[in-house]
Amino acid sequence: MALFTHSVGVLYKDDAGTISSTTHSYIDDTEYGVKVTVTAGAVNKEVDIAFTVANLKALVLYCDQNVTVKTNSTSSPQETITMTALKEIVWTTDGAAGGTIPFAGNVTKFYISNAGIKDANFQFRALSHQGV
Repeated sequence: MALFTHSVGVLYKDDAGTISSTTHSYIDDTEYGVKVTVTAGAVNKEVDIAFTVANLKALVLYCDQNVTVKTNSTSSPQETITMTALKEIVWTTDGAAGGTIPFAGNVTKFYISNAGIKDANFQFRALSHQGV
């Protein structure tokens, strides 16, 4: 069985210098990855990705342009996530990255909209335990 490692770095720095800089590593048996270009003006670009939220250990959503991500449905999505360009959403099961998990339940699809005038490069990575 293959094992995958995902690492999350946390840095806190102010004018006086660096207070802390840590890297937390997570190891498990399944990883998910999406790397897709969403053309300028695209509405609800469908991306097939299915995972069980309870099994997730760490995740990141990232895009180089402002986009909106809906999960599971375009008409009544489980989530509507507004992403700001170059601002990743990071979550880890132990809270090392801060924040809360962006998904209330299992995900079967992303629908990504890009209202901007530039193509968007969207990425999602996650580490999960499937126990296979």
